Amino acid sequence: MLKNFKSIFLVFTAILIFFSGELFSQSPYAFNYQGILRNPDGSLKASQGVILKFEILDVQEQVKYSETHSAVSNEYGLVNAQIGRGSTIDDLSAIEWGESAYFLKVYVDDVAMGSSQLLSVPYALYALNAKTPGPEGAIGPQGPAGPVGPAGPTGNQGFTGPSGPAGPAGPQGPKGEKGDLASITGAVTSVMTSDLSPNRVVVSSGTGKIVVTYLTTEKLLYLANVTSDIQTQLDSKQATITGSATSIDNETLDGERAVITSAQGKIAASSTITTTELNYLDGATSNIQTQIDAIPVPPTLTASRAVVTDAQGKVAISDVTSAEVLYLDVTTPGTVEASKSIVTDANKDITGLRNLTTTGDINIGASLKLAGAAVTSNATELNLLDGVTALVTAFGNSPGSNSIGFGDASTASGSRSFTFGHQTTASGSNSIAFNYGTIASSNGTSAFGHGSEASGHWSTAMGFQTKASDYGSLVIGQYNSSGSSATSQNAFNAGAPVFVVGNGTANNAKSDAFKILYNGNTTVAGDITLPTDKKVFFGASSYIEGATSGTKLMFMSSDDMIFQPGGSTKLLLEASGNATFAGDISMSGTGKAADFGGNAIKGYSATMHTMSSNYNLTASDNGKIIVMDNGAGRTITIPSGLVAGFNCLVVQKGAGQVTIAAAGGVTLSNRSSQTKTAGQHAIVTLVHIGGEVYILSGDTGA
Repeated sequence: MLKNFKSIFLVFTAILIFFSGELFSQSPYAFNYQGILRNPDGSLKASQGVILKFEILDVQEQVKYSETHSAVSNEYGLVNAQIGRGSTIDDLSAIEWGESAYFLKVYVDDVAMGSSQLLSVPYALYALNAKTPGPEGAIGPQGPAGPVGPAGPTGNQGFTGPSGPAGPAGPQGPKGEKGDLASITGAVTSVMTSDLSPNRVVVSSGTGKIVVTYLTTEKLLYLANVTSDIQTQLDSKQATITGSATSIDNETLDGERAVITSAQGKIAASSTITTTELNYLDGATSNIQTQIDAIPVPPTLTASRAVVTDAQGKVAISDVTSAEVLYLDVTTPGTVEASKSIVTDANKDITGLRNLTTTGDINIGASLKLAGAAVTSNATELNLLDGVTALVTAFGNSPGSNSIGFGDASTASGSRSFTFGHQTTASGSNSIAFNYGTIASSNGTSAFGHGSEASGHWSTAMGFQTKASDYGSLVIGQYNSSGSSATSQNAFNAGAPVFVVGNGTANNAKSDAFKILYNGNTTVAGDITLPTDKKVFFGASSYIEGATSGTKLMFMSSDDMIFQPGGSTKLLLEASGNATFAGDISMSGTGKAADFGGNAIKGYSATMHTMSSNYNLTASDNGKIIVMDNGAGRTITIPSGLVAGFNCLVVQKGAGQVTIAAAGGVTLSNRSSQTKTAGQHAIVTLVHIGGEVYILSGDTGA
């Protein structure tokens, strides 16, 4: 039991092995054992139950005797047992104590704690069976002196002997000089300068001094009225487990099983019957087998008959024999076997017949009916279907001149029109309508897909719910916006759409992904992605228009690119590489840089911010010169939250010294631990190096 081994160990700090009071009365053989239980951290394992197992081994480590005890440690971790009175099948009296040296091995909760040799105490058991000694033999010659053994350990100090008798009083001597203070020795020295703990039992220590124990005076009173040894009285009242219960005095039975008696008359768990199975007996009022035998056996059915269900839904036999049932046997579906017949009803009708195949002709004397309707076609007319491989469900209506209509509820009413599908309509001359619910309503129109309509002359509508209403237009996709209502239905118009890709989602949510007008204007609803090495060419005076018609965002003039948002030039990029900006240049985000390649920046001047009162820096002060002009001292405070890399110059213009202060969460560092300008006309630099840490450098002072 590994977990117990980790949680306890037995400390042989006090093992007392001695004969019990009943040893010399011959029954039973026993000797006492005591031990103290401690946890791995050294603390006492107090008031807890354990299983102790003792084995007596010979010098070959063969077990000569074994027994177990259930014990509970007291509040000091002490456990007691009497070896010889535990649960065992061995006989302690059978050990030949005079034949060998013996060892005691101890287990705590099945964990071996070690073994030690039994010395003189148990061998008193041998004296009970000692034989009558023979006559004393002659004294043998003295052997040679052995080597001097190692010095043994110093023994415990012996008890102080009794005091001798007092001698006679001598004559009084002369008065001596006043001596030094008396020297207090002995047991009382332990209580000479300090008080003992109150309400404790007092004993003498191993050195003969007065000490207190952990026992309180209240617990000492528990010994009142005790008339003999307490352990002896407790042992005499311990129940001796014998008989059937010995099989469960220190072992646990298998769980969820019926409890029975074994062949040896001991309590045991059944190896086959579980508690669930045992519960099946709940409610039984008499012998179960007797009840089963009393249930009547159903009568035997008549042999060789077909089984049916009767009016009550019960199984019953019919008058049909098994031989008659075989008449229905058809090993190949649709084929009547030899010697079998097809049965007709009173009207000579056959019902339920399908997939009839014959090896000869079928002659029909009367009319042939299909689904109750008489077939009027003759054989020649039926033969016209020979070779047809698909079913033609319906021909559409074709009222137009030289028109053809195929499909269900389709109409080809225009001259030379053609329809195919379901509910298609071709009403324009030379028009075509295909698929489902399409309409080609004008001259030369074509409609394909689902619900598409082409109404502009020579237009085509394809896809789902598309509308081609303008002359010569092509519309694809679904739910288009441009071209759904006519700009010019019957003639060319430069402002009308010629090609539209619809991407709407419903009639009330129409939109276009792409649109081209006859005049070349193109509208794209999404991004335009060019493959590698492809180009977009802008001709001279070409421009990109803004949301307001006529507003130029960008246009080309010769090889120059000019940006004019708002009507005036904001950026000019010349072919020579020169760039002219009309406004500020700002960089967003962190970690951005402008690389001028070592070239000079023309016309540059730093922004100066002059003030005379206390000031809190802001993000807009990044890169500025802060000029403090005041005759009295002023403070500039660094707030938290400024970007890493923030920097500015601080100039003390007036006589008042400038103090640089850090707000909460900000650290200000200076190599001289100075945070002020040195004096009038002093300049200092402030740099944010990240993590709300700022470096102050320059002409600083105290």
